[in-house]
Amino acid sequence: MLPKIIYPITFLKTKNLEENKKFYSGLLELEVALEQTNCIIYNIGSNGYWGFCETSEEISNPEKTCLTLVVETPDEVNLWAKYLKEKGVNLTKEPSMYEKYQIYNIFFNDPDRYTLEIQSFEAGHEPKNANKFKIDNSS
Repeated sequence: MLPKIIYPITFLKTKNLEENKKFYSGLLELEVALEQTNCIIYNIGSNGYWGFCETSEEISNPEKTCLTLVVETPDEVNLWAKYLKEKGVNLTKEPSMYEKYQIYNIFFNDPDRYTLEIQSFEAGHEPKNANKFKIDNSS
């Protein structure tokens, strides 16, 4: 039997670690899990992480990489859209239903031009075991 995987981290390149931190930690209010010399890792939900490492290399087609954050309802997607617009972020896709996948979503880009999506699944169309990843913010 293989050892159990305990959590995922997705690593991407960034051209400017400070701009990245302003965007993800500042604007999106993601918690910094770990800062290293040229890398930063953010908590995503209850069991995931996104890491960014600074590079002088060209980032090839960053807009083809989509980082998705899932919220519970279409109303929450709309609140994110409103907040991002108020902060001067250009939405590349306004809030709308995507019938093919039964999701309601928006798209925008980070400073490195990676595509970010905020979405909610229609009831009954969530991934298997999605509830175990929800964060209890009631305390």
